[in-house]
Amino acid sequence: MKKIKIITVFILCLIMCAGCGVFLGKLSWPKVLTEGNDKVEHNEMCIISDDFSVTINVKKGIELTSVYDKKLEHEYISIPNGLFDFTLDEKTYSSQKDLTVLGTKKDEEGFHIRAKSEEAEVTFNLVIKPDPNAAAILMECYVSNDSKETKYIVMTYPEILPVNIPGNKADICAAIPQEGGWVSAYDSNSVLGFSPVVATAPTKNAEDASGGLPTCINAMEVLSVYNKKGEGGLFIANVDGEMGADIAPIHMLINRQLLEGHCVAQLEKGKYCQLSTIAFGAIREGDWHEAVDYYTAKHSNTMEYPDIPTWLKNSPKGSNRPP
Repeated sequence: MKKIKIITVFILCLIMCAGCGVFLGKLSWPKVLTEGNDKVEHNEMCIISDDFSVTINVKKGIELTSVYDKKLEHEYISIPNGLFDFTLDEKTYSSQKDLTVLGTKKDEEGFHIRAKSEEAEVTFNLVIKPDPNAAAILMECYVSNDSKETKYIVMTYPEILPVNIPGNKADICAAIPQEGGWVSAYDSNSVLGFSPVVATAPTKNAEDASGGLPTCINAMEVLSVYNKKGEGGLFIANVDGEMGADIAPIHMLINRQLLEGHCVAQLEKGKYCQLSTIAFGAIREGDWHEAVDYYTAKHSNTMEYPDIPTWLKNSPKGSNRPP
């Protein structure tokens, strides 16, 4: 009888906890936010996939120190970059200067980094890992709001200084697929994509914003910089962000040779949000199609294509539409 009472009380407690939202089965915090990362085990880590690598250093905040293609024997980064910037309450912070790294670890998933901004009251958790199916490195990012009020965050993620593309400067191109043209030379006059003002919308409330996307022109969330004669190049792609989904997309911009991604998020007090995973990938064939093929493969489950009329499918090349 006593055992029955104990079991009954235990079940009632579980039901009450579930109603209060603290039942363990209801928690949605990912493992990366709850396990380890409380000690800096590595100051630098090189993550490699198919002879393409990205190196992250955490001695001074979080820095991107190398993007290297061993197959082509080429280094794309000349000086350390802050990996991202973020703006909260109209103040902008840098991952390179304004974050304190709390812990790092390496496991079967990849390289984990936990870093905090005391002033902004946010914590970043990153997981950098190889893509097993491509010459690309994946980077997950989670942002936790440690304050007692809701915050609106604007992210420049990633933010990379001009990269060194091999070969003759006249053969170096930049591309962001969008309406109205999207391939140009990669030089000091390069402007492709949309400015952060358009991308984040004129609001301080993410619920009123466009999810980080512009609303005026269609664009893919992938950029590429490459030598058109096949001597090398790289791309950066939004992997799992989708308009209207739980993870907002990252909108790409090439601005005077800077490579940038922009997104916005509403951070509820005491909670976290996941930003879109980004991919750094190799271009080895001298064509932007490598970047677009990678992007479309990652979004194949959500992309929709218009039906092609039968008359167009069956018509010979050069024929006109029948009346």
